[in-house]
Amino acid sequence: MDIGQPGLKAEALRVRLKPGVEWTPRGLVTRRPLGFWPLNTAGSLVLARLQGGARQLPELVQAPAGPEALEAVARFVLRLSRIGLLDLDLVLEAIGAWPSVSVVIPVYNRAHSLGLLLTALEAQRYPGPVEVVVADDASTDGSAEVVRAHLGADGRLVRLRRRSGPADARNAGARLARGACLAFIDSDCRPEPHWLEHLVAPLAAGLAVAVGGRVVAAPGPPSWIGRYEETQSPLDLGNQSGWAGWGRAVPYLVSANLAVLRTAFESVDGFRAGWVVGEDVDLSRRLQAVGPLWYEACAVVSHRSRTDLGPFLHRRMDYASSEALLEQQHPDLRKRFPLPPWWAGALGVAALGVAMRKPVVAAAGVVAAAGGLGTEVWAWRRRFRAKGVEVSARAVLAARLRHLGGWLAQWARLAARYRAWVWLLAGMLLIALGAAIRWPRGQWIGGLLGAAALAVLAAGASAERRRTRPRLPWWAFAALYALEMGAYAAGVAVGAWRHRDLGVLWIRWDGRSVPKEGGEWRKT
Repeated sequence: MDIGQPGLKAEALRVRLKPGVEWTPRGLVTRRPLGFWPLNTAGSLVLARLQGGARQLPELVQAPAGPEALEAVARFVLRLSRIGLLDLDLVLEAIGAWPSVSVVIPVYNRAHSLGLLLTALEAQRYPGPVEVVVADDASTDGSAEVVRAHLGADGRLVRLRRRSGPADARNAGARLARGACLAFIDSDCRPEPHWLEHLVAPLAAGLAVAVGGRVVAAPGPPSWIGRYEETQSPLDLGNQSGWAGWGRAVPYLVSANLAVLRTAFESVDGFRAGWVVGEDVDLSRRLQAVGPLWYEACAVVSHRSRTDLGPFLHRRMDYASSEALLEQQHPDLRKRFPLPPWWAGALGVAALGVAMRKPVVAAAGVVAAAGGLGTEVWAWRRRFRAKGVEVSARAVLAARLRHLGGWLAQWARLAARYRAWVWLLAGMLLIALGAAIRWPRGQWIGGLLGAAALAVLAAGASAERRRTRPRLPWWAFAALYALEMGAYAAGVAVGAWRHRDLGVLWIRWDGRSVPKEGGEWRKT
């Protein structure tokens, strides 16, 4: 059935309304974020069956359920799922025939951990045929002998003549592989017993062309950095399965835990040759143009995090240094600061009044913001009434305030990651310069910059700690958070210098964009 995802197995999908979504005969209503989506008669009947207890796609089709009707319902359900109104669950027992899989492992001088991984792969419970392919990136520690010991003479092994990096090693392994699906895992990861089954299931069901799994921190020696990494690792993309890709809660798929259809992988020429960091972001962005991406939180592998401060900060710098290359290849990835023009103007006037010590100017900005907020509340209530839905002014006000909070939270995250340390260093320099040349205003401006930097870092640390609940006291978490942000900002600067692209240092203002989290902007 052709629904834009050839080979979709409708019987393998179970559907349910997302928590917080309310069905009415005229449309779907959400409170967080506040929004309304009108339904035509056919769509309302499908959702009525869902409300009545139907869960699988064939059950949502009005009898007799012909191929055309099933195709139309599938398109409708997938569209609602992609905009965040429906949840999809996979019924593994209904998949039937499972595709052949090649597990591709790049390795460089990790003979011991590679042996543990190969042992763990022997315990995998996958219903279809599996082969293991190891791409040895010119190791010198006997990694090839470990492969032969575990896989025997028939083991699939490709050895690179010189060290080329993980992207080139994965490409070499993929060329040797024979499976219809390619599953990539790093040599320092350990999969759970049902990892491969959960990872490949969305591909087998025809739901996506690539699937990423969850990478959690493996238990290690007790340390503050280890406890910080338990909740803050950039490899762990959360415990909620769903659609992935740029603009979503999971923006890319991690190459340490990734499955992709061979045809899709070959259509984009695999990983970009020569890249050592950022290659998974780049591949995800190119695969997104081929077909849908899915993040499967049940496909779990553990990864040993760095527990020493030096390697921890160095790795964060490495990740950040890829931003210049990524933005050169994908201009739509450039950082944008989201705030509508009228909010930006009102808040700008208020901030200017505070900086100039002019209470009247600051008050004018606050009054303008309050007036604009009141106008928004009135307009939103009118729009909902036109759809036959009654929403209280209090609910609309709360939604718009949450929306503004989402904008400010995203600004704070951008400021903490890219600007806070610049402000802090500039403030210290101005204070020192003001003291040297007896320039009180310079000292005052420097103090203001330093205070703003510390406030942004403290606010960001507090918000992250409240969200992730790490096993660390606040001060220890805040210190590591500040150091991580500093390392990331330094990495971006290094990447800008290395690739001669100062544009990566700028954050563009875009009044049309919305926050990825906490946003309430939904068209009715």
